[in-house]
Amino acid sequence: MIVFPSLIKGECFEIKIIIPEEEEKYEEYINRILNSRKNEKDINNYQEKHHIKPKSLGGLNTPENLIYLYAQEHYYAHKLLAQEYPKEKGLQFAWWNMC
Repeated sequence: MIVFPSLIKGECFEIKIIIPEEEEKYEEYINRILNSRKNEKDINNYQEKHHIKPKSLGGLNTPENLIYLYAQEHYYAHKLLAQEYPKEKGLQFAWWNMC
């Protein structure tokens, strides 16, 4: 985990970015994020919605399949997916679009 300061309206907040551990799989990474904090939008800091089960793998656009991630976490999630599914072009495309 990396802690970044975030300055909003003159107040400093800590953002706890969770980075993947060595050899950690995508599902383990997402579960670690879900277990470390509630899946609620951080209104003080920029976050992006991410499909837990990717739409290209049959995931639905439902609240149960969405998680709020900080931009760096979102990048790592897509990187892990691309590594685990190297032949899935949609996942490769999604990861490369984040670069």
